[in-house]
Amino acid sequence: MPHRLVFFPDYRAANPYQSLLYDHSATDLHPQPGTIADALAWRAQQAPEAGMIFHLHWEDGVYRNEPDEAAARAVAERFALDLERFVDGGGMVLWTLHNQAPHDDRYPAVQALLRAAILRLVDLVHVHGLEAARFARFELGIAAERLVIVPHGNYRPRFAPLAAPREGGRAALGLPEEARVVLLFGRLDAYKGIDELLDAIGRLDRPELWLLIAGQQVVRLDEPLARLPPAVRQRIVVEPGPVPEARIPLLFHAADALVAPYRRILTSGAAMLALSLGRPVLAPAHPGLAELVRDGNEGLLWEPADPAGLERTLERFLALDAAALEQLAAGAAARAELFDWRTIGNLMAGVFGRLLALRRPLRRLLT
Repeated sequence: MPHRLVFFPDYRAANPYQSLLYDHSATDLHPQPGTIADALAWRAQQAPEAGMIFHLHWEDGVYRNEPDEAAARAVAERFALDLERFVDGGGMVLWTLHNQAPHDDRYPAVQALLRAAILRLVDLVHVHGLEAARFARFELGIAAERLVIVPHGNYRPRFAPLAAPREGGRAALGLPEEARVVLLFGRLDAYKGIDELLDAIGRLDRPELWLLIAGQQVVRLDEPLARLPPAVRQRIVVEPGPVPEARIPLLFHAADALVAPYRRILTSGAAMLALSLGRPVLAPAHPGLAELVRDGNEGLLWEPADPAGLERTLERFLALDAAALEQLAAGAAARAELFDWRTIGNLMAGVFGRLLALRRPLRRLLT
């Protein structure tokens, strides 16, 4: 009796997370990407006693590419109806809650409508940490019996820890060998605190501090970069994105640390990637990040409410000698070891098994 798992949206090309997750936890479920309409069609072809799990990740993938709010609402309502049909047909629904709210969401009213439908129909909600669990329990109202905590795994199956920036390794990126380099990496949107970072670097104006920016620009950086003094601007290297996976080690090898000045965050794949590669993280101490990075151990943190916190943290970072920086890098690499996919795969396999054990009887035939 073959069970199946359908996941949506499919972001494997931009982020290895989904591939790592299913490779270590769900190979016997034959995971494949698909929409809820696909899941309905495949469910109709299954034997009634077989199980199917629809695993929803970033829910704004349902509507984010629609041209206007009316179109977004229409596809969200269609999704909700199809999800209810899937549940009525005996399917099980798992939702991984990655964010408090979608980044750069153009249609917040549609997102609220869709989340309400998901919360009504979902069997289990998966979060990556205690802060996300707090948000799910007390702000979304998810009952404890419908909540599972399984951490975000590291990226070690794809990337090995890096040594210190090697001689000549920065030249290809236009970075001086003697610089202290911080990397801003990933999806470049307002929630990442890009304006705050550029302002802080501009105020510091330290010739030894260089910034490497790499990722897809959701918000254009031309204007904020142009506002900087020329001497500061020339110490910022921009690598246009999206970044191919093969180039990631080069970028992180050129950096001494990841800087991640999020305005808000529950789970940071970029921070986990940095730790996996043995790079410390400079970030605000949002609860979700503070669960992963400890000040002085795997990185440097500042209080999110402190308007001067980022600038002071950059100064702390510049004051580190080579031995202290190496100790932070070693701490980052050791921290990543705790998030081994073999462990996390066992936990997620248990989640999938729990869903299949709970599967409900067919309430109506799928047609």
